[in-house]
Order: sequence, then structure tokens, then C-alpha cells
Amino acid sequence: ILIDNPGNVYFKRELILNTLNIHPISFAIPEIKITKNINLNKIQDYATVIPGQPETYVFTNENSYYKDYQNSYFGVNMKKAGWDTMRIYETLGNGCLPYFTDIKNMPETAFPNIPRKYLTQSYELAHNFDETKYYALLNEVFKYTKNNLTTKHLAQRVINKLNEINNRNV
Repeated sequence: ILIDNPGNVYFKRELILNTLNIHPISFAIPEIKITKNINLNKIQDYATVIPGQPETYVFTNENSYYKDYQNSYFGVNMKKAGWDTMRIYETLGNGCLPYFTDIKNMPETAFPNIPRKYLTQSYELAHNFDETKYYALLNEVFKYTKNNLTTKHLAQRVINKLNEINNRNV
């Protein structure tokens, strides 16, 4: 299969090159996995799990893992095999803001469906915490997550892109 063949269409996570027939795609979260309400009584600054630190992988079930994010102001994220991981969508879907330790190294194209401003503002809040600003941002990001980052929305974006390409080729 030739990537340059205009008849082929590809979707790629963390797309860096702008190529005619390769389009960005990302992870997404099923609507059923998104918490109903944001916890307004956070009890810890950071979620327990820290990527790359196996001793923090203490949860034996999804409910307690998600509850930990719901009880936390921030969930630590960083590049491992890639920038875009399911962890960020679990963080957002559970009413917790992501904190990227190495955000300064993150390419602009790392998250095609998450506005960069949210990630930057979250990082800045972790270093200069203001609870009023935190909850204002969290509400905005949580609403954005429910309206844009679900598997349903991702599937619709793929279908729309394929229809757009198909209409262009007619």
C-alpha cells in the first residue's frame, strides 16, 4: 500500500506530517465511562497513579481507579510510548484536570481534538493554584470532554472526514 496513493485514506495518532491522505485521530472515551457530576470536594492534589512508577499502580478495579481521579485536582500525565494515551481521557472523563510534567516538549499536534489552551492552563494552575479558577476551567473542560472527546464523537468525525473525501473525489 502506498501512502502517496490518493485513493488510500489513513488515520494516525500523533500525526506530525501534514499529508493529503493521512488524517489525525486520537483516543476517545465511551460516554458510559464519564462521571455524571464533577466532585466539588476534592481530597487530594494529585491522583495516585503516576505514569512510569509501577508502585503507584495500586488499583484492582476500574471503579476505585476512577474514584481516585474524581477525588483529585490533577492527574499526572507524561509522554511514554506517545503523548495521546487513554489515561488523559480517563482523567478528563472523571472530572480531573490533566497535569503534563513535560508540556513544554509536547508538539502542537499531540492532541488534535483537545484545545492546547486547556492543557496549558491546567499546567499553570498546578503551579499557581486558585480554586475558583480551577473549578471554572474544570467545568469548561468537562463540558468539552462530554461534547467532543467521546467514542461517539470520534466515530462521527471519521465518518464526516470520509464523506468529505468521498465528495471531493466525485
